Amino acid sequence: MTFETFDRAEFKDALARITTVSSIIAETRQQLEVKLASNFSIFEQMNYDENYISRIIKHLLDPRGSHSQGSRFLKAYLKTLFDYFTQYNKENKENNDKQYNTENIENILNHQNMDKAIVRCNDPTKDNRLIDITVTWDATKKKFGIENKLWARDQKNQVSDYLKDLPGDGFLIYLSIENPEEKLGNYILNSTN
Repeated sequence: MTFETFDRAEFKDALARITTVSSIIAETRQQLEVKLASNFSIFEQMNYDENYISRIIKHLLDPRGSHSQGSRFLKAYLKTLFDYFTQYNKENKENNDKQYNTENIENILNHQNMDKAIVRCNDPTKDNRLIDITVTWDATKKKFGIENKLWARDQKNQVSDYLKDLPGDGFLIYLSIENPEEKLGNYILNSTN
């Protein structure tokens, strides 16, 4: 069919074929959706507040979590922190920048049975405050906390109160979208400066 020989019947026939193919595609897509649910996301239905995110992190770090990975995620998390702060210290040593104390993380990695870790959400302190996540080893009483401040504001003396509740070699990981140094001041991750 060329433009010069345009035939109304041929045009209607071509349009009917396109409509038929389009209907077949729509029906096939609908049948596939029943099986694949490609437009569905459970995450659209969830409330991403601080407690929800903390429960996800707790679940991943818990060696007894239903993920069946044992302590793999906890080890990887601590190893990542250790590697990050060790690298930071190397890169910034000559600049007299803040140096982070990685000894506590290293001690846990080298001397704790990760499978024996107890991971809790909203663990109460002696002052009746709640640390978002704590990881404890009963045998040695080693403990560290994770404070999840993705959107929430700090409460008065919150970090210092949490650090008082952690044993001498305990530490606090502060998760923040914002610059944590502005929020934490002198308390940033057991800084040695």
